[in-house]
Amino acid sequence: MPDPVRIAAAVLVAGLVAGFVTLIAGRVRSANIRSAVAVLGVVIGFYLGCLCLGVKLHWPPREDQDRFLWLLVPLAITMELIALRCGRWQWLPRLLTAGVAGWILLHGSIYLSDLAGPGSREWSTGTAVLVVGGLAATLFVATQLLILLANHTGGRVVMSSVAIACGGAAVTVMLSGYATGGQPGFPLAATLMAVVLASLVTRSTFDASGATGLGMTCLFAILLCGRFFGELSMSHAAVLLLAPLCGWAVTLPWLRTRPAFVRTGLQLLLTTILVIVVLALAQQNFAASSAGPAPTEDAGGLGDYMNFGK
Repeated sequence: MPDPVRIAAAVLVAGLVAGFVTLIAGRVRSANIRSAVAVLGVVIGFYLGCLCLGVKLHWPPREDQDRFLWLLVPLAITMELIALRCGRWQWLPRLLTAGVAGWILLHGSIYLSDLAGPGSREWSTGTAVLVVGGLAATLFVATQLLILLANHTGGRVVMSSVAIACGGAAVTVMLSGYATGGQPGFPLAATLMAVVLASLVTRSTFDASGATGLGMTCLFAILLCGRFFGELSMSHAAVLLLAPLCGWAVTLPWLRTRPAFVRTGLQLLLTTILVIVVLALAQQNFAASSAGPAPTEDAGGLGDYMNFGK
């Protein structure tokens, strides 16, 4: 069973560390350095939070969380720091991250490897390319749309929306039967929110695209692990990943002229509503599965589509 004390400690440590790093960065004159430090603040806080959670890692990596924390996160950090220096070409490093994220997380699993003997893997080569390629395209497009949205509504509100989705993903994945896979979402959400709050205190400007890109990659990883190594439905995973994008609603002509605080509140509210709906459905499914036999159909109705691994 998840330990609430450990989770609370992880959230506190992750948030304090990320916020402290961002406060220090606020004294730096260079906006580029502030942006890079914001990414590092998220990473340092996230790893310390995972340490507080008691996440056990193995080397060489042999489980999905090992590949997530040993391989994918360091790659995402590197690519985001490179992207901050690439100007209009910053999408290229993010495309690389999105392209390999699924392969890294699913490597050595029953979906891609013949663990029970020749021909025993779940997916053929064509199916694997189709599924993992589709997931990569979804991550890349969603991240780029969020970064574009940040140019319209501000990076802080977009990062806050991603943090809300990360917190919702943590609980939802835990309710899907993969407690250890969902818990890293708590320190991740705390670090993103702490960076936002600390930047408000210092009143410093920075490019939030790096922290946003890193947050989306980690959110994607948590949801993918919950889907393919837990019982998270594809529909719930998709809604949580794309929930921050509902902020585009505030760019509609009849909302664009509203005061900034109204648009910010609406953007966060829309994301929160979607996350709460998913949480309510996940809790309902969890209660039903605890009370009787597991349902034979994917709770979200989309999991059976293309037989996504279950």
